[in-house]
Amino acid sequence: MPKQIDPSVVVLIPKKGDIRDPKNYTGISLIPTLAKVISKIVARRLCAIDNKYEILAKEQAGFRSREECVAQATTLYEVVRRRKISGLSTCIGFIDFEKA
Repeated sequence: MPKQIDPSVVVLIPKKGDIRDPKNYTGISLIPTLAKVISKIVARRLCAIDNKYEILAKEQAGFRSREECVAQATTLYEVVRRRKISGLSTCIGFIDFEKA
């Protein structure tokens, strides 16, 4: 979003605990209504393009509408199971974005 129409402001809200510890804060973005509307329009158009042309792999379901965490976990389990049956080794890495 161009800064002219998206002057978002991030405000830090303290959580319980020591206020000197940066981990005890959560950030919220104050976003103007016009920026929200434009973002929603762009997101819907991009989703429509993806649905029509299948640009994104079905396995890439994070932050997509009508997708569930359970389905992703099931897909991961099935991929690992099939690789094991085929005698293939599998390495999986998980990244924990703390308090994301």
